[in-house]
Amino acid sequence: MFSNPHILVCTDFSERSDAALIVADRLAKKTNGIVHLLHVAVFEFYLKWTDPSHVTEEVSKNFYEFVHVDLLTRMRMQKNRCKSDCKCIVTFNSSAIKAINKIVDELGIKLILLGDR
Repeated sequence: MFSNPHILVCTDFSERSDAALIVADRLAKKTNGIVHLLHVAVFEFYLKWTDPSHVTEEVSKNFYEFVHVDLLTRMRMQKNRCKSDCKCIVTFNSSAIKAINKIVDELGIKLILLGDR
């Protein structure tokens, strides 16, 4: 078994991603690892409910900040259930795969856990 691993858990706030976080937390506790909880927000997904003709730069910035704070709040609720060292990451990207790959490279992730959705 490896020790002190950096474990990435990708969350969409579903029950299945919660289950992946529980497994990661148990593994991190046994191996003195760190859990990195990641949500990749596709900004275009959030903007699809707005009229694009009314989306100014200021509206976009305010909306981005609102979504970021909301996501971090939801992630902290998940984090509070962890007994191991857990860090929250929210990133905005048009591709979840690219965002995950970037985080894996930057943090030296050794294991990725996902829900099955």
